[in-house]
Amino acid sequence: MGYTLCLKWQVTWVYTTYKFNKWCVFYKFVIMYKRETKEVKEQKQVIVAVVCDHCGKEHKGSKVPDEWHSFSGHHNEWGNDSVDSYENYMVCSPKCYIEKLSEAVKEFDGYYSAEIDDMTIKFAKSLVYFLNAPQHLVYD
Repeated sequence: MGYTLCLKWQVTWVYTTYKFNKWCVFYKFVIMYKRETKEVKEQKQVIVAVVCDHCGKEHKGSKVPDEWHSFSGHHNEWGNDSVDSYENYMVCSPKCYIEKLSEAVKEFDGYYSAEIDDMTIKFAKSLVYFLNAPQHLVYD
């Protein structure tokens, strides 16, 4: 017994198991799809520029320039807000990095498990203090 399958049709065998109390019932379904070629016009959003998160400077195109820096911050404290805490930042210069890092440290201060740009929150706070301190101070 042979079967001929037209190329415009796709046959998919689906196996499903249902459990009722202690019994398992096994079903086999056949799902057929009919395929046609149609012209489809769609609209989708595309990236036209990369924007600095601090100063708003735009760089045309979807590729991040080599002189820009992207970093992230998050915490792993208990609760659903740890998932929502993940933030990505894109900055165009060292000046914008220092400012955005300072803002991120203020945002994540108080979370022991926070990390910003792969630094612990304690180190990031020290770095911000060091970068914002007057140049005449001597550090150990």
